[in-house]
Amino acid sequence: MSAMPATGTTAQGNGVGLLDLATPAIDAAKAAGAALLRSLDAGRESTAVRLAIGSGVRDENMLTDLVFRARHPERGGRPLGAGEYALVREWIEIRNDLVRPLLSGAVPLPAHVPIGPASGFVPRPAEIPGGGRITDKREPSAADLVTVTGVNGPVPLHRLAAEAWTELVRAARGDGIPAPILLPTSGYRSVARQAALWADALGKYGSPEAARKWVAPPGGSPHHSGRAIDFYLGGRNSSANVDNLRTLPAYKWLVLHAEGCGFYPYSQEPWHWEYNPPAARPELEEEAWRKKEERAKTPEPVRKDYVAARLAFRKLRDAYARALGVAKAGHVHHAIELQVLKGFPGVFTAKDLNGQSNMRRMNHGGFHNSWLRLFWNKRYRALDDLLKQPGAPKPGTDEYKAFVRRKLEGWRRVADGAIRRHERGRALPPILTS
Repeated sequence: MSAMPATGTTAQGNGVGLLDLATPAIDAAKAAGAALLRSLDAGRESTAVRLAIGSGVRDENMLTDLVFRARHPERGGRPLGAGEYALVREWIEIRNDLVRPLLSGAVPLPAHVPIGPASGFVPRPAEIPGGGRITDKREPSAADLVTVTGVNGPVPLHRLAAEAWTELVRAARGDGIPAPILLPTSGYRSVARQAALWADALGKYGSPEAARKWVAPPGGSPHHSGRAIDFYLGGRNSSANVDNLRTLPAYKWLVLHAEGCGFYPYSQEPWHWEYNPPAARPELEEEAWRKKEERAKTPEPVRKDYVAARLAFRKLRDAYARALGVAKAGHVHHAIELQVLKGFPGVFTAKDLNGQSNMRRMNHGGFHNSWLRLFWNKRYRALDDLLKQPGAPKPGTDEYKAFVRRKLEGWRRVADGAIRRHERGRALPPILTS
């Protein structure tokens, strides 16, 4: 095998973009154009490799380096060491399972079987920012769970994952992948079910450290979200069978095409894929605006007060969850968010916002908390615009505090009313999506 690549840094890592790195692999990416770099930063690996090949890059090591470096921004350009066996193996797998098939055209996407956006299907985001493995592992509401045909019977999935899985299987069948390949063996799992699997794994592997490589502890599994799928690839899904599964046509097909439907892999288990497509650009822009504004106007004493308030809330959260009749471990949120302490200092105290009257349930009958975040981000921006107008009250004055409090408490009532209507079975309120 050729020398291992030096790992790099993407724009999603520590702030240094792929364009800032001067290596042969990154120079090749520059030549291929901005679309390739955007694909790498978003985790769309097969798209990035296709773009690079289309621009004339045919060196398999360069192409493998591009993907590997984008996966591991934390390495900051360090070359792989002789003892980093897992990373060396990952590099080889990228080359063998992704780059070489694309270079050889061994597993092309037939023109008559388009998949994902090319077929008119656009995966709908389930969390922000998305574009990789699942981070929001909360259980979905009953309204968001549907069943699909599995290898051994019906399998519950989140409705968005089921929608994308249906598109994935349609394209796979058109490419010659026969049933029952790519039917799920597992989907949604409750925390209680995960606890039983964790206990079995502890007995099988002997320690939490070893068990964690194959089974997540209860509360930490992406399967809780209903958006993780264990696929049947044509062989037994087992830690002892990983090497064989990576050689199967179904696995290689997923490596090339699954991201078109919003599915991302877990490198440890070739059968395990997670539905988490990138959020739409307006949602990402809202989030970027919020973070930028926070950084620009948060003096150190205010930031410390905010951190102290968050720590205090952690101690109160389970008690509030019990009082609101929802599960333990954080299924509550602030109606007026703690970040108001940073964005509009002096208007509320941490005691005000951490009080029970400002607590709300998260499991709003299919309602997703990211919609609330977008709602509030837009109101924060609107409030900032109002405060910049001539004659607006000045920060720190009693008039300013009363004005901001009145606006935020009014918007809290709007959000509460919209959510109550949604809980009674109506469609998602436009006020929370506009």
